[in-house]
Amino acid sequence: MPAADLAPLLDADLADVAGVTIGSYAFVAYPGAYASQVPGRMLNSILTDAGAAAAPVMADLCLLGQNLQLPSIARPLVGGYLRSDPTSTPPWSRFLSELGLWPRGACAAQVLSPGATHRSIANTAVPDVVAFFAKTLSGATPASTC
Repeated sequence: MPAADLAPLLDADLADVAGVTIGSYAFVAYPGAYASQVPGRMLNSILTDAGAAAAPVMADLCLLGQNLQLPSIARPLVGGYLRSDPTSTPPWSRFLSELGLWPRGACAAQVLSPGATHRSIANTAVPDVVAFFAKTLSGATPASTC
């Protein structure tokens, strides 16, 4: 499923530790980016009290360097993370339908990593990600796979 289609991604993954972890990054990012449009305590409108308390803590941890700490925070939230369905709860429903995770029209490079698993892909992908950003920050245009 495309990275831009956050709603099905969350629906498919929020039932496990990885989904709660990735959900925390997404749910914390939206209020930071759109606070001027939607003031207030947005996390509490979509997450349980425990989820709203844990999400910023998880989002502050690096998925690559502090990934061993994340499961111990996420595991107790599995099955008790969401207060309501983000696809039908404003303003989240608008964010998911209009904004997605990836800006419309943007293109992400596709890199295949044979043998990589859901747990190992982050570490496997780091060299490609670092090279991509180094090239981009130097002003060069990375090769497109779109």
